[in-house]
Amino acid sequence: MNLEIYQEVALKKNLSKTKFKKGDLCTVLSIKEEGKKEMIEIEFFSILGQSLGVYIVSSDYVQVLSPTAVANMREL
Repeated sequence: MNLEIYQEVALKKNLSKTKFKKGDLCTVLSIKEEGKKEMIEIEFFSILGQSLGVYIVSSDYVQVLSPTAVANMREL
């Protein structure tokens, strides 16, 4: 996957043991290669810009945003 630092992405699947679900938006903070896996540090923000958490996931947890996708608001 061709990701860039500070790029907005969406979760492709629920982030287990957290309140974040498939489709939630997050920002890429860093990208690291670990063996054959690409690991992504991501940060979630509230709709008002407050940080909600930082996590490290493999790149198969995120997808680039689609030009035809719409954002949705939900309470955590």
